[in-house]
Amino acid sequence: MSGRKHRASDPEIPEGSGLNPPRFMSQKEIEAIAKCAAKEAMQDLLLALGIDSSSPEAIKEAQADSLFLRRQRVASEQLGRHAKKVLIGALILGALGAVWAGIKAG
Repeated sequence: MSGRKHRASDPEIPEGSGLNPPRFMSQKEIEAIAKCAAKEAMQDLLLALGIDSSSPEAIKEAQADSLFLRRQRVASEQLGRHAKKVLIGALILGALGAVWAGIKAG
């Protein structure tokens, strides 16, 4: 990025408010703040999902759970596709059997 400076906050701060006047922030400072905020947000999200982000074992267990769920979903989808093929095959075979029986009787 460029070495441009960015405004840190609104320029209007009431006098005597105890707040510091706005200053310019470097790109490096902005990126450090964003990285810290993203890390904290991810830790909060993982904690809300019941995963302790400070424990490598908990993270590996969560990954294993996700992998298991993915495998279950894929197997379920394959089973559904197979069941549809079997049902269509049975309907076609039944229709052909009915036609054959009609020809033989007729």
